[in-house]
Amino acid sequence: MPEDAGAIAAIHVHSWQQAYRGIVPEAFLNTLSVDERETSWQRNLKQPTADTWVAEELGKVLGWVSAARSRDSAAN
Repeated sequence: MPEDAGAIAAIHVHSWQQAYRGIVPEAFLNTLSVDERETSWQRNLKQPTADTWVAEELGKVLGWVSAARSRDSAAN
């Protein structure tokens, strides 16, 4: 749901910053923006090209998963 975009964006950015520290350049990780990612998630959640589910407890989003058809035109 589009109202989950902010919570999904925060999890997305913070998990990348933790999981990829030492693998991806620190400068890149520091440029990741929850606000920008939220805008992207708002757009994604309104499109029928993928399904996204959130896990929540007591009204707080704890995680999410998104699935869609392959974007690889050669994939069968």
